[in-house]
Amino acid sequence: MRHLLLLFITSLYSINIACQDVIIFSDSIFLIIPNDSSIVAIKDDSISTNYFHDNIHKKLIISNVKFFDTLQLNNVQIKKNLHIINSKFEDEIIMNYIRFDSICEISETEFSSNSFNHEITFNYKVAFFSSIYKGNLVYSFSKFSQHVDWSGSKFDSIAQFAYCEFEKSINFVGANFGTLLDFQGSHLESSIFQDAVLPDTLFLANISLGEELDLTNTILDSSKEHCFIELYKAPIDKINLRYGKFKLLISDPINSKTFENYSNVYERLLRNFRNRGYTTSYSLLDREYQEFKFIKNPDGSGFDNFLNWFNKHWNDYGYNRALIWRNTGFLFLIFYLINLLRFPQLLNRVYTIKPIVKAFNGGLLMEDDESEVIYPELKNKALYLARPFLTLYYTLIIFFGLKMSIEQLNFSKPFSVLYIFIQYIVGLICLAYLANFVITSSLIGA
Repeated sequence: MRHLLLLFITSLYSINIACQDVIIFSDSIFLIIPNDSSIVAIKDDSISTNYFHDNIHKKLIISNVKFFDTLQLNNVQIKKNLHIINSKFEDEIIMNYIRFDSICEISETEFSSNSFNHEITFNYKVAFFSSIYKGNLVYSFSKFSQHVDWSGSKFDSIAQFAYCEFEKSINFVGANFGTLLDFQGSHLESSIFQDAVLPDTLFLANISLGEELDLTNTILDSSKEHCFIELYKAPIDKINLRYGKFKLLISDPINSKTFENYSNVYERLLRNFRNRGYTTSYSLLDREYQEFKFIKNPDGSGFDNFLNWFNKHWNDYGYNRALIWRNTGFLFLIFYLINLLRFPQLLNRVYTIKPIVKAFNGGLLMEDDESEVIYPELKNKALYLARPFLTLYYTLIIFFGLKMSIEQLNFSKPFSVLYIFIQYIVGLICLAYLANFVITSSLIGA
């Protein structure tokens, strides 16, 4: 039997590390030296990353260790298992062209600075769970052949996996993302985002998917209104999300080509929601799409901004038609107040409605000469008090009237006549919308 030389200060219990020759005592302060010098175990220490670099070809088991300078590895093949647990990297990690032909576990570990990884190949399982990344984590053109576990990890800044291959499942259960999660150009065979906190921006442009990407059980931080999501050239039919948490990101400057591209993204995502029966998500996205078409269309007119404003506030792009009643009442009130202020002039000099004229003037029609106008309401208290009611009747006839008596208009006052016509046309438009609302509501009710 092989003997181990154990160097330690105190211990409470021991942990077996999947190797018959290595036993780590939980309170030991430095290291365990097995007879097999290909295994190095370190605990509760601060070391230079040079030490890590010098022993990279050995099986490394590191716990509660602080690395205090930059770790840089280039063109290295790692054939032995690597376990780094509950440790801390104080400075940057830069790795290029690294091949892992064994298990890689870096869990419950804090990365205080950036970690840049280019063309890394993992041929065995990878475990990065419950770690904290305070700087940017970047993987580019890397390959993960087996399952990857980032569950419970926290990414304070950017987590970028650009043009990477995830051939098995990637686990982000309970992960917490910061500013950006980027999978641009990557392939995700299978992924789990259960209870993951969404980043500010989720970039899924040009990705490919094996199994469906399910984002329905993600969490939106209470401090955020939504998560921006880029879906340009993404397989939208394989992405399952509810739009209340998200807002489409328009990352490219809008021109005729990009307008068409993003319109296609909107339409494919609308079709996705319709096929899944997500009516709330569909209505939210459709509102956004209508606004996009009005204000972003490079071939549109300057009138489009007004049309967008009108459709948004008039009936919420058709999704809240009850607003028509409120807006009709508001417009009627505006015209009523204007008519009330100018009632004698409008009634006697612009648009004469004889029954109201007789009632207002005590049974007398006014003379044409304005200098001879006498306002009997000032002399007759009853008629003066009746003015608001007569104005209401006058406004109702114009605003909701289906026919205007042209012969009763005084075209010698063109601006006042134009005001009467505007009031009449606005009223007709309101009537048309109200009639449509009543008819369609009756049909739906039937």
